[in-house]
Amino acid sequence: MDGVAQKDSKLAIALIFLPATLAALFGLTFLIPGELKSNYRTRWGSCLCDPNGSYYHFRDGHVVAYNRHHQVAYLEGRFDESSKHSYRVYRQSHNVRDEENLALIVKPRLLGCFIEYPESDSSEWCWNLKDEQEVNELIKKLEVHRYFRTEEGEERTYYDSDFKEVRTEFKPHKKRRQTP
Repeated sequence: MDGVAQKDSKLAIALIFLPATLAALFGLTFLIPGELKSNYRTRWGSCLCDPNGSYYHFRDGHVVAYNRHHQVAYLEGRFDESSKHSYRVYRQSHNVRDEENLALIVKPRLLGCFIEYPESDSSEWCWNLKDEQEVNELIKKLEVHRYFRTEEGEERTYYDSDFKEVRTEFKPHKKRRQTP
């Protein structure tokens, strides 16, 4: 083999193995367990206002769903550690007070977290945020709320940044007009 052909074959080998090696290393970052971060960008539960601006915020055993286009964050439920590097999130029902359902299982990884939805057998990846501190500060300033639907109307309870109840508001259902 002459010198040019030998250089070309080494270049071809490098062009094949370098991307494969980088892809393998990148893939390993999704297998390496990580710590639960406070914020993850997600698509789940996001409204049509801003599908890229929805977040999960994990703090003090509570899960807050936040969207940049809404003034109030939603107290989604609570979480606890079910096993090493795995957390269960329990969503509170809108219709029955004090009822919780297992909504998702969060498995933190090095670059994000893997979320499983047991009810629908689906899953998604959520990414660690670069602007984590900014989102933390913003959520601490916002009121967080939960609501329950009753036969009479909708009850909203608002919480401060320490998840202490601030106030409760009740909005009755609109009366439907009776047709003659």
